[in-house]
Amino acid sequence: MNNKGESVVILDKKDIGAASIVIAHSNGWLHHFPSNLCDFKSELKSIDFSYNHIKQWTNLSCLYILDSLNLTRNRLTTVSNSTFIGLYSLRSVDVSFNEIRTIDLQIMSDQSLHLFNIDLSNNLMKTLDWSNMIIRDKFFSKIDFSHNDIQGVTNKVGILLNNEVNQNGGDILLQNMREVILTEWLSDFADTIEDYQKLFSSYRGTYDLKNTTNIVIVE
Repeated sequence: MNNKGESVVILDKKDIGAASIVIAHSNGWLHHFPSNLCDFKSELKSIDFSYNHIKQWTNLSCLYILDSLNLTRNRLTTVSNSTFIGLYSLRSVDVSFNEIRTIDLQIMSDQSLHLFNIDLSNNLMKTLDWSNMIIRDKFFSKIDFSHNDIQGVTNKVGILLNNEVNQNGGDILLQNMREVILTEWLSDFADTIEDYQKLFSSYRGTYDLKNTTNIVIVE
């Protein structure tokens, strides 16, 4: 690694030719992803670059057998809906404790993706879109948005809820947020708290709002 935080991966001799490898460099001074990650595309299963200073994503689509990606406590500011495309084997992503303010619509919706767990907690997001919570034809275990500053939930893609059809999905964590404002879109489907409970009873997962201090429905 040079004094600009740029780096390349050099394998130990014992790892050369291994069927699968883990690349880990935490509590360091990385400012960028190593430039030669794609050299290990056929054996790289796990990346741990936690506790570094990475600000920008790089194209990771070459890493088709990557299973887990740990980037907690870096300085990332966004997640785009192309960030994970091509990562067919990716199951777990941790980008908690970054500086993420925005995420694109439908970050998990591409047909190449099969994410089970994604941790976006303890970031700086102020809005969420339903397209990142209700994901058509996808099952997942958990998406964690807890400890953000979420103040509004949008529906820019036009996701439709149907209380007669089971919705795919998983557990959504929205804990420890100051206020969640549900916009008038939901009022097209429900008028009372009981209506909301019925509406989401068909959803295959849970919404955990523990310690979120205020839920406002704006019509």
